[in-house]
Amino acid sequence: MLTLVLLLLPIQASLAQDMYSSVPNGGNFGDWGTLHECPSGSRLTGFYMKVDRKTVTVDNSAVNAIFLFCTDISTGNRVGTVTSAGGNFGTDGPEYNCKPGTYVVAFALSVGKKNSFDDTGINNFRFKCSDGTTITGDGMPWGIWGGWSDKCPNGMSAIKTRFQHDQGPFKDDTALNDAQFLCISNSQWSIKG
Repeated sequence: MLTLVLLLLPIQASLAQDMYSSVPNGGNFGDWGTLHECPSGSRLTGFYMKVDRKTVTVDNSAVNAIFLFCTDISTGNRVGTVTSAGGNFGTDGPEYNCKPGTYVVAFALSVGKKNSFDDTGINNFRFKCSDGTTITGDGMPWGIWGGWSDKCPNGMSAIKTRFQHDQGPFKDDTALNDAQFLCISNSQWSIKG
């Protein structure tokens, strides 16, 4: 009996691990914010960003924050918005949404390359919807697009971001640098949905 219990422990531990979707081209400035999750029974279906669009100043920080929409899968109603660490520079842009009945399954980042004058972190977000279409934000053009994250077949339910806080006068701010999304697992989905 004791042997059976010991054999099951590693299986239960592996089932409890969360699967995060990430990309390798995220920036490394700043600290990771806390994970913010959609309400139970919902998943990510769209977004908007706060973007610093200054082009004539010395310091541009591009994407300062991203806000993601949570949609209840059984009703199709938006039930909340989630965000993680972010800044206040810039203005809110337009909303981008997957088609009704579809949801976000993967993402890609456009990230500024390190240079000697003015670095930026994330310049734009792109999401792949469950029907294969893509939605791309209205960020800045200075970044380089990386590849797609691993696909989350059941969708995504949470975000956490790496954010560099305001560095003060005459210092280089990069704002959002990286993001990770929590995939909805099969066992989680059967509980939530």
